[in-house]
Amino acid sequence: MNRLLNMFKEVWVWDSEYIAVPGFHVTPVCMSAVEMRTGATVSRAFSSAGQTIPNPMNFGPDALHICYMSTADLGFALAAGWGLPHHVFDPWVEYRNLTNGAVDRHGEKVEHGIIAACHAYGIYDTTPEAEKEANRERIMRGFPFANEEMRRIQEYCDGDVRMLRDLCARLVPDVGNLAQALHRGRCMKAVACIEWNGVPVDTVMIDRLRANVPDVRRNLIRRIEDEYKFGIYTFDKKGNPHFSFNNFTAWVRRLGFNEDTWLFNRARASADDQEVLEPMAALYADVHPEIEVLRQLRKFLTIAKSEFKFAIGPDGRNRTQMMPFIGSASRHQPPTAQNIPNATKALRSLLAPHEDEVLMHRDWSNAEYGIAAALSDDKKRWENYLHRDAYLVKAADFGYCDYTATKATHRELRNKFKPVVLAGQYGQTAAGLAKVLGISEKRAEAFIEREKRLYPVYQSWLDANAEDRAFNGYVETEFGFRLQVPIDVSKSLRSAHNGHLIRRALNHPMQGNCAEIMRYASCLATERGIDLGCTIHDALMYTAPADCWQDVDALMLQCMNEACEAVLSEGFVLKSDRDVVHFPDHYQHEDAKKMWDQIQTALTDVETAKGTQYQTVVVPASRKAAPHRPVAATRRSAIVAMSGSPHLNP
Repeated sequence: MNRLLNMFKEVWVWDSEYIAVPGFHVTPVCMSAVEMRTGATVSRAFSSAGQTIPNPMNFGPDALHICYMSTADLGFALAAGWGLPHHVFDPWVEYRNLTNGAVDRHGEKVEHGIIAACHAYGIYDTTPEAEKEANRERIMRGFPFANEEMRRIQEYCDGDVRMLRDLCARLVPDVGNLAQALHRGRCMKAVACIEWNGVPVDTVMIDRLRANVPDVRRNLIRRIEDEYKFGIYTFDKKGNPHFSFNNFTAWVRRLGFNEDTWLFNRARASADDQEVLEPMAALYADVHPEIEVLRQLRKFLTIAKSEFKFAIGPDGRNRTQMMPFIGSASRHQPPTAQNIPNATKALRSLLAPHEDEVLMHRDWSNAEYGIAAALSDDKKRWENYLHRDAYLVKAADFGYCDYTATKATHRELRNKFKPVVLAGQYGQTAAGLAKVLGISEKRAEAFIEREKRLYPVYQSWLDANAEDRAFNGYVETEFGFRLQVPIDVSKSLRSAHNGHLIRRALNHPMQGNCAEIMRYASCLATERGIDLGCTIHDALMYTAPADCWQDVDALMLQCMNEACEAVLSEGFVLKSDRDVVHFPDHYQHEDAKKMWDQIQTALTDVETAKGTQYQTVVVPASRKAAPHRPVAATRRSAIVAMSGSPHLNP
């Protein structure tokens, strides 16, 4: 802990309590803090929703702020009007980093709540879970709080601060690189801004869908069945659709998958979308495009069943927790049931800019291929990335086409080789390659050996990674986010679990560093005042005033390019594509335009039958993006002084 104390004039450990309603900004209730150098304590309670209280802590560059899963407390600070602190250290992120990929003595994944972390470090003087739940339940009922209730809540908050203080004293010595840890804290500030901003949606369309859920589901299934003749759904006397597992397996057989294929056997065992339709669509959608139609339909029906419970605030913006550092590669994993940008592609068309604003989407192209080429410093692969289609290059390497092939001329072949390229980055075997391409294992082995000869620099990099992994017992990103691989690599493929862990480790340099680039770009964008509202896999969504959107977009591209070079080194800038949506249009994913049209038609037919009429409604002033701009200005004033980034590498 002395390392942190020596770096800053003040070190504040604090926690906050707040009322959280999906889609809304949090409502502050109270906070507690202790300054580690002097031992000074601070407690503040809010007497009503919307009350403002002066910030009792120093948010300047000479102070460090320690919060557990800090995006929540940073959201509290924004809601209280305090802006954001200059420096953040998050023990939750660091504990995640220290245990990512590890299992406990029972073979279960490590839990990362503050009580579990304290127990892992031998701290047992913790708040009982039942007491925490009781206080949370009371907080969520909201204002007003009786004096005794607020006293108990404040004591509960004080207890969390004591736990966090004790945890830091034991955890900080395990953090090898504090500069990297402070950068991760900086990233949590960017996430807090993203969660605060959210993305604009068409609330009228969502209300229409919610009002007609059963009829839209029934109408859409009927339309899809009539057009594609799946024969999977049956209809009762009332016209209600029912999924038939037997009909589903019969449909899989009609596609040409019989008892000798792994897909048929998987389909016969389960109709789960991720188990069956996801791999079917990835591998065979070019040959059987109806697979993708069924997959999108099933995803829509799942969300419709929950009545489109997306988290939308009174300003017409969808905002959720982004859940940073949750995945093994540290990517954001927001709840898809609440988060529209991460929902099924068709429902992303619910995203729409409000009046006087523009919605933009920038997506890095073939990011993982480019990252591997840059990190390995394989100039041949980097040239392929810059000037050719990475998926068709692989097809040409294997002799399926020449190197002049493009997406326009060889679309189906490109789709066929996309999973080959991605799987090849995490150790696809000859058996797996043979299965995807429909060739013999012997021929697949010859292809793999040919690729090793074509790209010796890349192959040497992979070999070096394997040696480091075996020696260190972990693999990490350029900025130090680790994935533990606590197994003997020579025995790694003797079980499905170990094989899966090794494949994740092989892909960690690509996926993990892609996440690093995303986070760094998010830091730069939010610090420069861009209204960044969401990240989606390898993409960013942001809004700008209609009269200056091109300037904002140019600034975002600059942030993305700077982030690439910060992670990959100078000169390595990933390509990106951009979509621009002007009011009153909607965002549309190119792979889901037809499904969205079918959803709209199904809805219109239902409303026509009911005699319901809707007119185009302009988002009222309370729902426009304008109320966000003063907030963005406040945020800029709080953090714009942060020039550059800390030294990140060891």
